Amino acid sequence: MQRRWRLGSVEFVTSMAVIAVCMAVLLNRISAYQELAEKTRVELTITQVRTGLRYAQMDALLHHQDIPVDAWLARNPMAWLAQPPADYHGAVAALPRPPEQGWYYLSDQHALVYLPRFHAHLDRRLDERPPRLIWQLQAGPSLRPETVELVARPYQWF
Repeated sequence: MQRRWRLGSVEFVTSMAVIAVCMAVLLNRISAYQELAEKTRVELTITQVRTGLRYAQMDALLHHQDIPVDAWLARNPMAWLAQPPADYHGAVAALPRPPEQGWYYLSDQHALVYLPRFHAHLDRRLDERPPRLIWQLQAGPSLRPETVELVARPYQWF
């Protein structure tokens, strides 16, 4: 006699619950890895901007260009990249409504801003909604062009 194997309603509900818990854990891990990848992409972009700044400073020194510190501080840092990120929205004086995510440069405040798509692990002490990461060019104490650097407002991400 052949016996047919069937799931009863209790077994079916239990297996669905186990599958649902596994899917929830998997989706949570995927979103955390997506946020970590976004953080890494932001850090790489800032590193490239800082490298471009150093390259422009050294180029100005080698060609004996005397560019005032104020001119360095007023520049859009994205101009030092060979190609801006795909989610760069450009330079604006003020935004009536900021983009949902991506980079933009506030020309009136001389600030490079990034709005993260994923921000579950971003420090909640940031009062802004949506949270924004902000960098500005600052001159060192000697006020010489080669002391200009890109400085972030403090934040903690992961």
